[in-house]
Amino acid sequence: MGIKGLTTYMQKNYEWKEIGKDSPLRGQLLIDAMSCCYSLYDGIDWTYGGQYKEFDQKCRAFLANLRQSGIEPIFVFDGVDYEGEKARVILERKEKTAKCIQSLLLYGNYPIDGPRSCLPVFAKVVFMEVLKELRIPFIVADGDADSLTVSISNFYGCPVLSSDSDYYIFNVKGGYIPFEYFYWESKPINAKIYHLSNFSAIFREPEIIYLIPALIGNDFLESPHLGENTMNTDELVEWIASFRSVEKFLSRFCKSEQVMAIRENFHKAKDMYSIDEISMDDARKSTELKTANGTPLPSWILEQYRDGCFSTSVLDPMILNECILPMITDNPKKESSMKIGKPLREYMYGLLKPYLEVQKVEEGMRIGQCDIQFKPVRPLAAPQCLITDVDALRDEERLGLLCNIFEVLPDELGQFENKWKLVALSLHYWSRNAEALTWQQIDALLFSLLFNGRLCLYYACMKEADFDVIKEETLTKFPDMARLCKELLSICSPREVSRGSSSHKASKEKHKQPAAAAKKTYSRSTPVSTANPFGLLADLDEEN
Repeated sequence: MGIKGLTTYMQKNYEWKEIGKDSPLRGQLLIDAMSCCYSLYDGIDWTYGGQYKEFDQKCRAFLANLRQSGIEPIFVFDGVDYEGEKARVILERKEKTAKCIQSLLLYGNYPIDGPRSCLPVFAKVVFMEVLKELRIPFIVADGDADSLTVSISNFYGCPVLSSDSDYYIFNVKGGYIPFEYFYWESKPINAKIYHLSNFSAIFREPEIIYLIPALIGNDFLESPHLGENTMNTDELVEWIASFRSVEKFLSRFCKSEQVMAIRENFHKAKDMYSIDEISMDDARKSTELKTANGTPLPSWILEQYRDGCFSTSVLDPMILNECILPMITDNPKKESSMKIGKPLREYMYGLLKPYLEVQKVEEGMRIGQCDIQFKPVRPLAAPQCLITDVDALRDEERLGLLCNIFEVLPDELGQFENKWKLVALSLHYWSRNAEALTWQQIDALLFSLLFNGRLCLYYACMKEADFDVIKEETLTKFPDMARLCKELLSICSPREVSRGSSSHKASKEKHKQPAAAAKKTYSRSTPVSTANPFGLLADLDEEN
């Protein structure tokens, strides 16, 4: 959530209290997990699709500094927009993300009225995995994380750390610390903290504060049309503060529809920002989530979901019968790269059939350069099993199910360590379904995966002979990696696939070529600088 202009107002007008310098900042701290992801990823290059190792290291440094300072963090992640209240806002943000990617890749600059960075698709997953490894408590909320974050913080009586202007209105007992005022790299850690009681003191009646979101709006509230009474946030707060009560304020409006709209927003805001306390244990057990056909969410799914082991990308269609696919860094002049995964998603929706209200899922995907359109995708008619059966499957049965979906024999994965099996399956699927794919691109991805992810584009676009020299020199030094590389490459060798769209048919025809012929489809000869991912800007229309 967010209230436009309120952060700037507080930066200029609120008398901030410094903490952590005189006495250490210790104890529990509730942290808005997605705000933390955005804050920590700031300054890391996202234009290659995600520098996850660098992000992983920064997450670990952040968490280590908290622990060394005696701070006990608890993270809360956003969940599913299960009531559809943020659908408009979520769609707008996805479109802005697509526009940011399009503008930067095609024109080399950011859009004037949009974001200046994009959080890579797997940043949330990377952050969760670090938290699990370090045994730092976190929970995934039913829906928007803000209210649950406040509820748990009020149970412990501790501050909230976020970068969301809604926390200026929430009744956070322990105070609110914006990320921009949280100096986690300093020793000792210090910060600036906000308390609602100090801000509400400027109003004659404390409840008048809820007129701010009621008039400006947030992710859940539409701003009412006030005619000529439009003003900036500074003027609005000063104007509201001049009234003795909410009723006195409403009496200034002549039109009954304006009064009704403001009054309705006021009461919604009051309910929204007045939060009761709840413990972590109670929050894990209680839920308002139901499946799309109205049945209760199975307890095993809720338990895994709370622990970050059941993806919201699966829960979205299971609860809403629709989803918006991730906006990834790909060529805006071509179809979204998410199209390649449609057969896998059809299988996934087939697993979810017992809980779907309608036997189709509306998928929102980039169409054109930055528009998002929803199209129905039907579940696989007869999946091997349903989600109601998955919890009872043994590990080897689950692996067999996954191999069946990817059309790989389980024995083919026997040569790999467990940590490489999903990589092998992904390479297998990608190599058979991507359009206009060359052997050098497969080789480059695999080689950079094992040694240096930043150089994937560089390897894929350099002269084939030069790449072969680098590969041979490197693999000679690392025989174990050379063997793994050979094994992974073997699972990418051409093979017929049994189903697919026209893109898959084209892929099948391409893979019928012998390896040498496949290599000849690559013709670029100019290396691309690794310092500039947009060296291919002029060539985005070309097949490769």
